[in-house]
Amino acid sequence: MGASTYIHIAPNNPAMINGENLTFTLTYDGDAPTGIKWFVDDVEQSGETSATFVYTPVYTATNTTHIVKATTTTPALTSETETVVVINVGYYYYHMLVDLDAIKKAVE
Repeated sequence: MGASTYIHIAPNNPAMINGENLTFTLTYDGDAPTGIKWFVDDVEQSGETSATFVYTPVYTATNTTHIVKATTTTPALTSETETVVVINVGYYYYHMLVDLDAIKKAVE
């Protein structure tokens, strides 16, 4: 088939809720590349060397954004980056309750 000329990564969902896992899959054309490495915010993810990467972000009190990419050594390729938005549901739930209370008061 021949050496791959590109690699592509795709998450199973572009946004996630704090505490959930997000799975990325690396695809390629040609022969399977070797030496796969995964990066989150330019930090190599130790031990993550397969074509599937399960990302679990550290819990934060606010919404966060992370950049995920993959590289291979043979051939030397770098994927496009994927932006992941981690949503803190507790924050939105609290504000939703506050908004509902305001609406109830306005209609009473």
